[in-house]
Amino acid sequence: MREEFLNIWIHDDEWLEEQLGGEIASREKLGQWPLSYVEKVTLKDGARFVYKSQNAASSVEREFYSRVSGPYLLSPLYSGTYENCDVMIFPYLDYPAPGAVPEAGLERIVTKISRAIQSFSDMPVFLDISSEEKLTQIIDTVCVSFEGKDVGALKRWVAEKARACYDKQQIGNVHGDLTASNILINNGGPRYILDWQRPMRAPVMLDSALALRLAGYDAVKRYGAFGILAALCHFIWYSYAYINFMPFEGIYNIAHKHLLEVTALI
Repeated sequence: MREEFLNIWIHDDEWLEEQLGGEIASREKLGQWPLSYVEKVTLKDGARFVYKSQNAASSVEREFYSRVSGPYLLSPLYSGTYENCDVMIFPYLDYPAPGAVPEAGLERIVTKISRAIQSFSDMPVFLDISSEEKLTQIIDTVCVSFEGKDVGALKRWVAEKARACYDKQQIGNVHGDLTASNILINNGGPRYILDWQRPMRAPVMLDSALALRLAGYDAVKRYGAFGILAALCHFIWYSYAYINFMPFEGIYNIAHKHLLEVTALI
């Protein structure tokens, strides 16, 4: 084993070869940040896999795959733990991500995905903002590191305006991170949805607003209060990460940037 930043443990070749049943030709890092590490593993026979190790407390992905089945899911070939990390191995697929798509096309894809994941039963969630009361509790928790007029404005919006995201709205399963790289496309439609690290229980419309925001579109113009809630979700995550996992100035600054963005929108 080797250790990456913040105690992310990575298995050695010998262990991986035992799991994959072949000799490794190469290991290529696909992504890394303080809470996770992802790489492509290629065997000498040409078979390819994705190896993922992540801080277990910052993700429900391993639990998700142990409990949920349904459309668009690519189940891990291996799932286990080591020290504080959840470790999974997936097949590596050549399906393309959608890349830059028009706003209407992205909305159609996300709507199709969102309808399907409402059928997931017993889905673990990392964040529950399924009611105004739960959203208020979360905001009170993550705002402890911040003060001033921006926090006051944020709390007033939650108390007075967030109800637009809940009144007569469907509450259900939300992926929360439907970026282009997390949607694999086949024959023009979604085939696999990746990275179920931090799904939510929330108003279903939030997935559409988040997807547009992540793609660089104006989610507030299209979805109104849901666009603001999407920006608020990013403030919540980075604030939560700063408090619980990464007490670094850089993470604090990112959280504060999102706070300022939210207050500018409201």
